[in-house]
Amino acid sequence: MTQQLFDDMIGTPPPSTVDVDGIVRRKTGLRRLRRAAVGAAATVTVLAVVGAATLLPHGERPGPGVAERPTGSAAPSGGEDSRPDPSAFFESSMRTWLPQPLRWLDPAPRIVPPPDGGTPSSKLARVEVGGRKGTVAVTVWPRGVNAADGCDGLQRCLPLSEPGEIPACGWIRDVAVRPELGLTRPGWEVRCVKVGGRAISIMVTNQTGAPTDPLPQPELPIHLTDVLPIIAVLVDYVQ
Repeated sequence: MTQQLFDDMIGTPPPSTVDVDGIVRRKTGLRRLRRAAVGAAATVTVLAVVGAATLLPHGERPGPGVAERPTGSAAPSGGEDSRPDPSAFFESSMRTWLPQPLRWLDPAPRIVPPPDGGTPSSKLARVEVGGRKGTVAVTVWPRGVNAADGCDGLQRCLPLSEPGEIPACGWIRDVAVRPELGLTRPGWEVRCVKVGGRAISIMVTNQTGAPTDPLPQPELPIHLTDVLPIIAVLVDYVQ
């Protein structure tokens, strides 16, 4: 499908306030995310992501890029009502935007932004991607909590954004655990936040059961770089 035909099919997506390019812009020699276009209506899920390249900080080997995947119809113009439901966006984009299709083994996590002064909202679900199994957990913090730095409160965290960029994103790899969710086998976690807004994280581990259960495979089912375009848009939808 040519770019023109693709653009004609999906129409003009509503603008995002998230600088997706800025989130993953790194130093010389690393590829950058060139464009992520998202459109959605209140009753439908996201449309497409267009041409994403991948990168990792500090010379890490990037995983596969995200391919073009048209998934729906164009969104109407409008303000808040033109944004997709965060849960529908997350379920659809994780299922269709990854280099290999993701299959939800449990109901996809419902993303419910907590009220100001409330407690963090966390949901998880088991997944299978390319024959590899694991668990995906999503957490949203109340507005204004952990809202200054993507690495705030995360041990061994590497920044994925330059100082002052909005949103700020941080990445903890290999040693990320969430014992409060029953996830004690290490994986990776990426968290993005807008100043004064709600922080959101996505964690991936290859643990699928109790901590004492054998792991289905040593490799994690999803690369961090594959979800960067997703969380870059999702952080805007939970504000």
